[in-house]
Amino acid sequence: MKRIFVVVLIVLFQGMAEGQHSTGFEHPGNIQPVLQYRLPTWGYSSLVTDISSSGVGTHEHVSHIQALLNPVYDRYFESEKDIVSIYLTTDFRTEYDRSSVVPDTPEREMNVNYTLSGSWNHYLLIPRFFLEVSGNFYGGYTRTKIEDITQSRSNVASPSLGIGVGRIRNVTPAIRALRFNERLRSLSRELNLSATEIREVAHIIATFRGYNSVFDRPDKYFWQDFYSQISSLEGALSAFDYFYLNDTFLENLGQRLEGWDARLKLDYSNRYINPVASPKTSDSFGGVALVGRWYKNLSLAHQVGVDAVARYTGSLDEIASEYQDSDVQIRLSHLWVISDRLLLNSTLLGVVPLVEAEMSYYRPSQQYFDHYGVEHYTVQSTFSYFIENNVEINTSVNAIYFREDKRATWSYNLGIGFYLVRSLVY
Repeated sequence: MKRIFVVVLIVLFQGMAEGQHSTGFEHPGNIQPVLQYRLPTWGYSSLVTDISSSGVGTHEHVSHIQALLNPVYDRYFESEKDIVSIYLTTDFRTEYDRSSVVPDTPEREMNVNYTLSGSWNHYLLIPRFFLEVSGNFYGGYTRTKIEDITQSRSNVASPSLGIGVGRIRNVTPAIRALRFNERLRSLSRELNLSATEIREVAHIIATFRGYNSVFDRPDKYFWQDFYSQISSLEGALSAFDYFYLNDTFLENLGQRLEGWDARLKLDYSNRYINPVASPKTSDSFGGVALVGRWYKNLSLAHQVGVDAVARYTGSLDEIASEYQDSDVQIRLSHLWVISDRLLLNSTLLGVVPLVEAEMSYYRPSQQYFDHYGVEHYTVQSTFSYFIENNVEINTSVNAIYFREDKRATWSYNLGIGFYLVRSLVY
């Protein structure tokens, strides 16, 4: 495993050096078109299959090895009136645990999980105010073997309704248009697009998906319309130049967001558990949450963000009416586009509970419930490197610190992702 990790690091840093030399963010501060331009009605979809392996360590010297197959489908639509997103993921996971406390009884576990989530924001006649309808459905099957084999199935449905103010826009097409202009300038300093032409390039990038729906040969008509918007390039480029410029749309720039919003949400969740050899259980939860987000592109290469949640959840069942849970969560994020194919995404998450919750209490907003009622802080960094146009190597390290008992856990992950469907936008 150590050898594999070293090889991955060598590939990543070699690609980083070559990528920086080949592209270079010459004008990282030129982001005014991103802040000023409003894209047309547009959207994208992606389908990624990720294969990964990870390990975890704790103060008890637990040897935890995990293998994962994780297909993910993402669909996004944005207009001035509506923002709709759909997210579907399924993971097939197998885990092996051996603890120094009980070394002779290793635990083997197999999980099959799926999650379908979606949200719809509809903007009202009142400027910047919107209604939000969202939901999450989680299903899972677990088979665990310690000394005996146990099996369990579970489903969790979590709809929510909210009202908010503000707007966060996906500005990835505008970022890509600015990168196109940088590549153009690297060919010749005299070839520099005006602000109007950059906005026109961003507009046609955003509408790429429509060409696939209308034309039998979408690429032909897309590039024909694309370069027809830039009259200053007529007769100025060679065939090599066109190929070089078209590589802009294969760059991995991450998902770029701009703006802020805040919303008040009412949450409901119902959990159903069906152990094979035990009685079935079903319980319901209700709650309220105040959610705020802020994203800012400091330059073409750097994006920062803040996500904050203050939430209260209580049981709706009479026999468990004493169960309640409340906390404040704040996540700081930083996206660094190191080169055209290499990204570093770093996050810092803090969770501070406001009431003492039972360790067995299930928090509907998360799939797993290991850390309820415990103040903890998580740091994670993820490298993503596109070795091919539709193949990505990713590696991440993660550390969690628990303040109450002053202990920490760490984990690492090595994976490879295959983009079966990848748009020009993402």
